[in-house]
Amino acid sequence: MFSSPSNPLQNPKDNKNSPTASNTFSFPPLLPPPPMSIYKAKLSIKLDEENFLIWRLLVEPVIKGHRLHKFLTDSLMSPNAGSVNGDWDETDQILFSWILSTLSESMLRRVIGCKTSKQLWDELHDFFKTRARAKVGRYRSELGSITKKSTESVSEYLLRIKILIDSLDFAERPVNLQEHIDAILEGLPKEYEPSVKCINARSVITPCTVQEIEYMLLVCEAWIEEKSKVQNNKSDEFDLQSPLSYNGDNILGPPPPIPLQSSMNSFLQRLQHINPSNSAAVSTRFLPPAWTSPPTLSGFHAPMNMRPPITMPPHPQPPLPPLSPSNSTASAIPNQTTDLSFYAPPPQ
Repeated sequence: MFSSPSNPLQNPKDNKNSPTASNTFSFPPLLPPPPMSIYKAKLSIKLDEENFLIWRLLVEPVIKGHRLHKFLTDSLMSPNAGSVNGDWDETDQILFSWILSTLSESMLRRVIGCKTSKQLWDELHDFFKTRARAKVGRYRSELGSITKKSTESVSEYLLRIKILIDSLDFAERPVNLQEHIDAILEGLPKEYEPSVKCINARSVITPCTVQEIEYMLLVCEAWIEEKSKVQNNKSDEFDLQSPLSYNGDNILGPPPPIPLQSSMNSFLQRLQHINPSNSAAVSTRFLPPAWTSPPTLSGFHAPMNMRPPITMPPHPQPPLPPLSPSNSTASAIPNQTTDLSFYAPPPQ
């Protein structure tokens, strides 16, 4: 009367009512998104005469994601009137309108007359492919003479080469890997010569890829920048130790020359020290003109031609010997006797 309870340890595949019993279980097919949802896709750029490859890179995933790429490649359905092609025409015009919204005003003038999405797509491709084929010679010349500028990085230099190669590929004039590598290595300056030798030596055994070459050049660029910083630091230290570099009163370089006035004063002091009795004989007429410089924080003496002359007070004269009270009217002669008794007449 009562059914036995199911064993929880029983294999679910043995139970026919289990959803995992069948090995052919599959998810239901996804429905395509409605065509009107493509209007929600917004592009960051509009197509002009210079950015076709970037524009196509952004547009194609959106069209394929909405499963509308068949309107650009399939020409079996013709836009004839009738109920069979009604849905086709409506979806095609939705895609046609969205592509037009991604064009700039100058490009809209070039596609006037297109009626379907395929006509618009082919017109754009034919226009830009013709322009690329006309510039193949210029692209080849630029690729053969390209050099790395001193103001650009390695990444910017490699990007310029890649843009030229992509343009040649679009014009159906592809560039092989060896030509790509030769264009990179021949345009590098002398600072990258160690990396160039390493790449050439490695290519003899196994050809390097563009990504491997970019990695080695970036490592070399980092080494060059570090070396430049060390050299700049050394030059800054040299400038701080130059003769004209001072830090307050502490002279970092060699001291400035001793002024002439200081050397003359020291010479006179040595003479007075040797013979102090001749100190009065040293006259101020032997002294050079005194010059002084304005006070500075660093104690640096300006050159002679930059210091204004300043008149110094007269040199102090030695004191004269006192006169005799009895002969006050007689003038005393320095360094001579003042006794007049020698000139007195003899007594009677």
